[in-house]
Amino acid sequence: MGWRWPGGMKAYLELRGRLAGLPRVGRGSSQWQAALWHLAWGRLEEAETAARLATMIETERHDLAAGLGLLLLTLGKAAEAEEPLARAVALCGTQAEYWFWLGEVRLGLGRAEEALPAYDQALRLRPEWPEAWVGKGRCLSRLGRTEEALLHLEAGLAAMPKAAALWNNRGLCLIRLGRVDEGVASYRRALALAPRRGEIWANLGVALLQQGAPEEAYRCFVRARQLGQQDPVLLNNTGHALATLGRHQEALACFRQSLALDPDQLEVAQNLATCLMATGAWREASQWLRQALQKWPEAVPLLRLLGAALEARGRHRAALAAYNRALAIRPDDPEAVGAKAACLLRLGEYRQAYAWFLRARALEPGNRNHLWGQAACLERMGRHSEALEVYNRSLA
Repeated sequence: MGWRWPGGMKAYLELRGRLAGLPRVGRGSSQWQAALWHLAWGRLEEAETAARLATMIETERHDLAAGLGLLLLTLGKAAEAEEPLARAVALCGTQAEYWFWLGEVRLGLGRAEEALPAYDQALRLRPEWPEAWVGKGRCLSRLGRTEEALLHLEAGLAAMPKAAALWNNRGLCLIRLGRVDEGVASYRRALALAPRRGEIWANLGVALLQQGAPEEAYRCFVRARQLGQQDPVLLNNTGHALATLGRHQEALACFRQSLALDPDQLEVAQNLATCLMATGAWREASQWLRQALQKWPEAVPLLRLLGAALEARGRHRAALAAYNRALAIRPDDPEAVGAKAACLLRLGEYRQAYAWFLRARALEPGNRNHLWGQAACLERMGRHSEALEVYNRSLA
């Protein structure tokens, strides 16, 4: 048999990356070394137990407290990681990395207001550390202060113009502010400095999709995957680019892979259904949507899609039931109101359809389809002069 990496090597390497830059954590502690050994071999509970024991034996060692916090963070236990990191800060308040990781944990727990002072302290202690600048920028964005985050990142770039992470996060801020062209330019600057950062290629791809360049976006996503990015969001974005290019079968494969990695993605389930419908696979789309609705019974977008798929199969009564179910959840959903009106028109229930088109028009005054629907109802009810007036209004 050939050599195989130990089962926990990915987690081990992730922890080592988080420990980079810190003073040698756990020097002389046999329990900490045992924790690393267990982690590398995938024995996660034993790793946590050994790390906790290390801090209990040497209670005044800030490095062991920080190590335990980062180990718990690596194991996905962010809520438990806060206490040992806070203890590390209390024992040694001059270590910028401790403050930074405390900020990261609090931000991840949705407590951005508490995270911000931790990032500020990290920057005071280590002002030329790009990751601390990025952390504070993300925190400001999370607080809804995106303009301030952009100014903060640009201040960092004035001091560190070759920091790819700052250019990358500047791009994120610009995209959030709707300045897509500038965001694309910022991502390109980041890639010129760090061409092997898969995350930046993925971000550039998303921006290019927004810019209306799906072919180049797809190439960016491929490059990101070549560089090791394999997360479900990237697969979804790749599928979106392929679907935009009309390569629906490849797009379907990406959406399915994304859901296999993370089944709890409503948006991807919706994208998969939309893609199936684009190929004319109405029956399969209907089956998939019914299955998805068992997981998300109140997902109005899925109900609207189910109605459309059923109508394409000529099952208008069943489609009407789907639209009614959507409207019971969200009565003023303009797309569901319009879809129900059109469905009633196809069923020949012109008076009801006309009333629903009036309601749709009130919700979306600029949508001419609702005017055309009103006119069609009037014409079929024999009210031709009124129909002609509405048609003329729709053309004005």
